Amino acid sequence: MIAVLVFLFGVAFISSAPTDVQQELGNTYGPSITEGNCTVTPDQDLLFSDHIHKTRIPFFTRSATTTYYGDIPIYCIRAMNQKAEERGGNANITKGGIGHTYVDIEMQSYVDHGIEFIIKIYGK
Repeated sequence: MIAVLVFLFGVAFISSAPTDVQQELGNTYGPSITEGNCTVTPDQDLLFSDHIHKTRIPFFTRSATTTYYGDIPIYCIRAMNQKAEERGGNANITKGGIGHTYVDIEMQSYVDHGIEFIIKIYGK
């Protein structure tokens, strides 16, 4: 009995620990993301811009992925939700990001809502 409890506790503890990818990426999930040094972002440093828009489908969620691959290191990523926080969705950086030359951003709406994000990636 004690061995079973120790095993279950160990499994719960290990599975709740953040993965290496989560630790590397930091806080990159939420309704809007501003990751990196985004205090000064001149237009000439803009590497990529995208507008993601998907209308709602009743009783379903909507999702989209945007990907950027380049040859210049990224220093700022913005994924700005254009809908109200309770009606939009969340964005999540899943690969790459700050300091890399690539990034994957996944977006997902809440049930019964659409998504609309403006993505801007800066680098130099």
